[in-house]
Amino acid sequence: MASDWKAETAQAQWSNLRDRKSCSAVGVGVIAAFQAVARNALRAPWTSYDGQHSTRVPIDGTWGPITQAALYTVGKMRALDASTLDAIKSAGAAKSITLASAKALVWLSYYSPRNVDLDVDGEKVVRTDPARLGNLSFQQLELPADTRLPTWNIRPSLPGDLDALGSQAPTCVDLVDPVTVGGGTTPNTNTNTNTNTTTDSSSGVGAFAIIVAAGLAVVASKRKKGRR
Repeated sequence: MASDWKAETAQAQWSNLRDRKSCSAVGVGVIAAFQAVARNALRAPWTSYDGQHSTRVPIDGTWGPITQAALYTVGKMRALDASTLDAIKSAGAAKSITLASAKALVWLSYYSPRNVDLDVDGEKVVRTDPARLGNLSFQQLELPADTRLPTWNIRPSLPGDLDALGSQAPTCVDLVDPVTVGGGTTPNTNTNTNTNTTTDSSSGVGAFAIIVAAGLAVVASKRKKGRR
């Protein structure tokens, strides 16, 4: 089953290489999960590569300019590397959702500590909450190369409550050996341990035939001498 962020079922997939887990969730739910992280972290006005934003991030499951800008800002807060931040910025300018942006969104949603800056009962609350699925380095997260990504600024039409969908924990199972990364390889199930090549095998058969022929020649020679 291919990784598909547009599907109504849990087909958005990624791999946790450290813990050797394959995880999946509903794509629009992953987007909503990040939007909740960004909404809690970014007190208005907040600034990104595209300028200043006067309101908090909406939780609507739509990945467009606001979500992309928030992805850059929250990623910078969580010390994403410069090349990834540049890739997020470039994708936002091109109005495109890329694999690099999707990887960052998954990481910030589930594997990075979450910044909180909220007003609760008239009090300003600033804290850092733990990562939902435990801390994981960005390099130990991998998405299949053939992932079907969301469409820019268009939310899939999905049933159910979006808030509940975004708060659901992904389903994670053990990876099957060998670890397959980047959409890719089929495990080798060939259990044949014979390492001889065709050429070696042919040479062996030829040598055996020569030995047999020599033996038969000796026997024939003795019989001939016996008749003399």
